[in-house]
Amino acid sequence: LNNRAGLFRQTEPPLQCREPLRNGAQIDFGQAPPNVTWRELPAEFGERLAARTAEVGSVILSGAEKLMIIGDAQPVSTRLDFARATPGVQVVEPVDLKDLMQAAVVIDAAAGVPRLNAALKFVALVMAGIVGPLGARLDAIGQGAVPDPADLVEASSLRFAQGGDLSAFRDLLDALQARRPHIYRPHILAVMLAALSRAIARGMPLLQAAIAEREAQRTKGRFLPARGIGSTLLLKGLESDRAVILNADDMTASHLYVAMSRASTSLTIMSRERLLP
Repeated sequence: LNNRAGLFRQTEPPLQCREPLRNGAQIDFGQAPPNVTWRELPAEFGERLAARTAEVGSVILSGAEKLMIIGDAQPVSTRLDFARATPGVQVVEPVDLKDLMQAAVVIDAAAGVPRLNAALKFVALVMAGIVGPLGARLDAIGQGAVPDPADLVEASSLRFAQGGDLSAFRDLLDALQARRPHIYRPHILAVMLAALSRAIARGMPLLQAAIAEREAQRTKGRFLPARGIGSTLLLKGLESDRAVILNADDMTASHLYVAMSRASTSLTIMSRERLLP
């Protein structure tokens, strides 16, 4: 397993996994070498998020090191929820950027307040803890309870609702970034900003600009954050220094092998059972 990096060379006997998995056998993680750690997931469902968050937070990265956090393939919302709730964790995106395309379709089709609502829904897709408080403020302004917008975020939001100019949406995103929120889907945000600039400069629909930017991104390779969460399908072919598998119990042998072979320095497997798969 990842012998190029020597992950399993530091103890005898090493954790042998390729042949047992190929032959339908199990791996006993109680026999793992020092740099492979098994963590038992709590039996109580509500305690598992805390355990996973604590485990990911305990991983210390040095310099340019990267951590892969390998989550459930389905539903995707479990990975998004984990990234949203865990500071520093960001999502590894599929190349089709489906959520970005859907947002562009809705924004193009809407006008007035529904157009602003579509923009705020996109904000909620990429930033944590923003839309609730901002929505309450905008409602208060609309009802006359608050006389004037307090900052560029509120002013840009109102300008977008009133005129629908894409430059107002771009200003809104720029102003929100200046607040330094937890941006848990930075790749989608970056492509949206590039699409907005293209659409504004060329006078084209946002969706058309988003498709062009998505295709341009394909030539640059996949973006891997310092602490990136994805599925085995999204992370296959990529490597990192460290990896944490959040839920190994439900993985097939092939997916477990892909998950275990991403890291070169340390690997943590979280599961309810010690013997897998």
